[in-house]
Amino acid sequence: MTTKSALVLGATGGAGGAVAERLLKAGWSVRALHRRPEGVRGDARIAWIRGDAMSAADVAAAAEGVSLIVHAVNPPGYRNWNTLVLPMLDNTIAAAERNGARILLPGTVYNYGPDAFPDIAEDAPQNARTRKGRIRVEMERRLKAAADRGIRNGDRVWLLSPTGARLNVQAMVTERVGPDTCWMPFHFSGRWQGADMLAYYPKGAAPVVRGEAVNTATTYGYDSVTMMQETKTTICNIEKA
Repeated sequence: MTTKSALVLGATGGAGGAVAERLLKAGWSVRALHRRPEGVRGDARIAWIRGDAMSAADVAAAAEGVSLIVHAVNPPGYRNWNTLVLPMLDNTIAAAERNGARILLPGTVYNYGPDAFPDIAEDAPQNARTRKGRIRVEMERRLKAAADRGIRNGDRVWLLSPTGARLNVQAMVTERVGPDTCWMPFHFSGRWQGADMLAYYPKGAAPVVRGEAVNTATTYGYDSVTMMQETKTTICNIEKA
């Protein structure tokens, strides 16, 4: 792998263009992905590659062998954030994992609410008030999850519990739960610790959707504060499958 080769997504934008310029000055080899590279009037030292950041295959091909991916790309016209921003980031994460590359994501103030002011520190709470702000928070959450465990949205993972159970499920990296919390739907059946049990059902009796049952992993418990059973909560570990 070339140690000083970078792919810049969004190189025609303000942030992406500025980062690309600084990389070139520092002696990096820079590539840039663009849907219509023939129309770009950019720095001649940049290798412009035809492709779309919404295409996982295009991003993977453009990132082959790089050690840095600059994710400074936004949806065309700065619209449709709710459907385009996170899939583009997932493509970048997948390409980075494939190449062992680092991801650089330019930060914004979208992530923060009034409780972070007047001085925004690196560890300031990210309580976004706007739709785009919440998406930016989710972007950073996905990057942290990918860095911490090598797990990204849509990956298959093993959930391990103190009972010795190993459940094979699909990961959703989301802000709906806390950073140290995972949640599983309860009443699935048809899979048992990674094995598909379809062959054991009588004809016509198999569940339409088969999945792991969380009860396989949960432990016995009692909440002394509420004096109620707590059998649906347990500690666990998550590993990439």
